Amino acid sequence: MSALPNLFAVDADNFTEAVIEASVAHLVLLDFHAEWCAPCKMLAPLLEQLAEKHPQLRIGKVDTDQNPELAAQFGVRGLPTLLLLRNRQMVDQFVGVPGEAELNAAVAQHMPDANGAGEGEAVNPVDPALEQARALYAAGDTGAAQAAVAARLEADPGDLDARLTLADWQIDAADWDGAEATLAAAEDDLRRAPGYRRSGARLHFAKLADPDQLATLRENPDTSTDSNLQHQLAEQLAAAGEIVPALDTLLDLLRRDRDFADGAARRTMLLIFDLCGAQSEVVSHYRAELTRLLY
Repeated sequence: MSALPNLFAVDADNFTEAVIEASVAHLVLLDFHAEWCAPCKMLAPLLEQLAEKHPQLRIGKVDTDQNPELAAQFGVRGLPTLLLLRNRQMVDQFVGVPGEAELNAAVAQHMPDANGAGEGEAVNPVDPALEQARALYAAGDTGAAQAAVAARLEADPGDLDARLTLADWQIDAADWDGAEATLAAAEDDLRRAPGYRRSGARLHFAKLADPDQLATLRENPDTSTDSNLQHQLAEQLAAAGEIVPALDTLLDLLRRDRDFADGAARRTMLLIFDLCGAQSEVVSHYRAELTRLLY
């Protein structure tokens, strides 16, 4: 581990203090990685540069092989995954290796100023009930945490933050029906929010995830020429967090069979874009590729 004091290892023992509580005063970047992950090693020098450039930034590195419970808590499905946290809330995320400019821009956007607010953001009042629920969840008391957020939604059904928090926890617990009901109860105007679309995409791919099917599709020599099998492969890759291979597979499918299943490949690409977020460099690249291919 680096000698930089703001770049440190995170595990279950120091998670609450070094990440959750630290995010009240600092921007915290969580790097979910593993020793066997080649892209993770590519990302390491960039994180060290960030730590040197921003001494006030806290960068916690989570080895997912050693801390699978932390990866599960945040719904991590692909490596590397980067999460930015402020005031005990996730404010941004990247799946895969982001561009240097993109990551620097995200850090600058959310870095608190001298008054504790991120650049360009207002200081919003903290909801004590929701913050308490997040603390319970971080401590492992998931049942009490979900009950507290559900009570918060009873009091204010329009609280999007609480609704998406509950839905993401339900997805993490493989409670598909519960997550669907939580998202379906959102008011119409809330459904246009990027966070809502991200949670909907997470649910879609989490329900599809099947490691055995992914292995079978990889090994099947017909997958590359059978549109239905190729589309299934792309969905399973996305569900496993292999975002770039999934998008490459969908582009290849669209080149061969543009109108497959009335546009199913295009719809799956759009779901992956929602999953990653509009600011992702990967999304920007593949959205341009999709536009060139279709139009």
